[in-house]
Amino acid sequence: MRIQRTIKSEDLIQDIRSGVPVLELTDKYEITPQVLDRVLQYLVDVGLLTCRQVRECEQLSSSPCMHRFVESCDDFRYVD
Repeated sequence: MRIQRTIKSEDLIQDIRSGVPVLELTDKYEITPQVLDRVLQYLVDVGLLTCRQVRECEQLSSSPCMHRFVESCDDFRYVD
């Protein structure tokens, strides 16, 4: 049986900006690294997070899933 979870994007974004490691995020929100990857990709796609912020979060984790996500962000151009 598949369980649907509701994650407040504001809370997740604040956690990422505060430097919460990936493993803590997956524990806190009770999601797998793969689901977190999809959520982060969505937040980047809609402009609520930057790849740079995800990369900083990734640096605190050695998750292979996060490494693949961050590598996919290398194609983006940053405009500050």
